[in-house]
Amino acid sequence: MGRNVYLGTRVKDRRGKGLDSPSEFYDIIDAILDDTEEGRIDPATARGRLLLLLRLTYPSKNKKARKIAPSTRKEIRREIRKAMKMVGRLG
Repeated sequence: MGRNVYLGTRVKDRRGKGLDSPSEFYDIIDAILDDTEEGRIDPATARGRLLLLLRLTYPSKNKKARKIAPSTRKEIRREIRKAMKMVGRLG
């Protein structure tokens, strides 16, 4: 049985179900950072969620990511890594 990992329920799907648009990725990054700053989740949990989000930018892990332009996926990855550094400073 697979394990579901929570990324956030406050971020609404833009197109279809799942992560299929850049704005959803950016909104989840913001939600994770907000949750960390407000103390709702600890930095280790935030880092784990950001790592999962990073993994989901690769088409081999998320088929819907193929619809996003490669240059946009690279920019999303850059933003996720930047957020991971911010979380590291909060911890």
